[in-house]
Amino acid sequence: MAEHAFRSARANAVGATVLLAAAAIAAVDTDIALGPGSAVALSGPSVAVGLATVVVITLMVQWARAGTPRPASSDRRLTNLGRLVLHLWPVIVLTTLYPLVSPRMEGHEVSGVPLTTFILMVAVTVPWISQAVCAPLYRVLQPIWEDGGRVELQRGFWRYWPATFLVTLPLSGAFAVVLWFGLGWSRGAVGSYLALLVLNVVFSQVLVVTNISKSRSGWAAGWTAYSLPVVLIPTAWILPPVCGIAVLAVSWTRVRFERPHALALRPAVSDMVAGLLLGSVLWADKFLYFLHGDNDIEILTLFISLLPAVVAYNYYFVCLEPAMGEVTRGVRSTLEGAPMRWLPYECTSMGRFVSWSLASTALLGAAIALVLALVAGGTGMDQVQVAVVSMASWLMMMCTITCYKIDYAGARRAPLGLSAAYLVACVVAFGLAPTGVQAYVWLGVAASGVLVAALVQCTRLWRRPQYSLFWKHAVRW
Repeated sequence: MAEHAFRSARANAVGATVLLAAAAIAAVDTDIALGPGSAVALSGPSVAVGLATVVVITLMVQWARAGTPRPASSDRRLTNLGRLVLHLWPVIVLTTLYPLVSPRMEGHEVSGVPLTTFILMVAVTVPWISQAVCAPLYRVLQPIWEDGGRVELQRGFWRYWPATFLVTLPLSGAFAVVLWFGLGWSRGAVGSYLALLVLNVVFSQVLVVTNISKSRSGWAAGWTAYSLPVVLIPTAWILPPVCGIAVLAVSWTRVRFERPHALALRPAVSDMVAGLLLGSVLWADKFLYFLHGDNDIEILTLFISLLPAVVAYNYYFVCLEPAMGEVTRGVRSTLEGAPMRWLPYECTSMGRFVSWSLASTALLGAAIALVLALVAGGTGMDQVQVAVVSMASWLMMMCTITCYKIDYAGARRAPLGLSAAYLVACVVAFGLAPTGVQAYVWLGVAASGVLVAALVQCTRLWRRPQYSLFWKHAVRW
């Protein structure tokens, strides 16, 4: 599998680029001539399908030539698919439910704000803020999980969660203040927004335990409990996070409250800032779009256009990231006991695996974006809006994953600087662009520049992973 994956990395990257271009062509209304002065012209979707066919045939030939010495078993593929579906469960359920329950929310308000608008503002805030408020918990709970088991992990949560909650609470207040000044909501509406946001933050922090222990069933159970009130009582906006928290806590092996432990403030704040910056690349644009107030992009179109990036993002972390740990352990074992003549091969394989995982994720996201652009033509969604938002989101997703690869190699400042630059560009785009679509065009340009810089840095670091991951730290010591 490794050699096959390594040799096809470049083909996957080229295929992803062509498919993304095909997704843009699919949104073209006028016919496209096949050449200068040619009398034959095809529609945009037809050209897109032709390009996709060429890509598929080329990739199949490339993969066949590369060979697969150790092909993945069908059981392993089914296991990965099952894990991916469970991890995408909230996306599947909530995306399906929103069009069904939103008519039942019509006419209801929260302190003068339409209930649908209120719920959506919380929904676009939670993914971004969760990246920040959960980061300190991951840092303190991961060693507990590695040294102990599930019960110790749950006990560790009760020890460190109170302090984590207090340290991260001001960030929820900061989002509420931005919302107040940006949209001019009443105090009651802002207070309700803050209350629901805090409950969702707690729900996200409880989910950290299921993520660290890789309990996909627990993850799905928590989100199912979260979704049920949305279906049964959609106007009771406070119930979803409460039900999710209750089900997760009760399902733990042993609910035992521990004596709270203090949390080192400086590392916690550092983790929180890093999570806020890294999370902004994929999620800040949704929050700022609603603050922008233009609303020229339909809500359903916005969220559907995000699906290629979300699916590819989860595919990477569920199916590919675990293998990264195995490759890292292989290099470490070589350094500790194997003949040193093996080290160049192991390190080269590790660098190629990084390239392949990025290219494969890019290919999957681009393929879904193309399918979405083609399908949008038969629905009520605007094809141009779908193409623009999905392509920009694809670029944001690739920036995020590449930044994580840089951080994994031990260079923490570079991804934070790149993320901060993108966040500034995001604020400028939504502050100056007259429409949401134009803002996303500008964001696509900004994300392209960030992605190029991130890929250059990532390539440089992973060219010599033995130095980035191990020897650099040994020299410092």
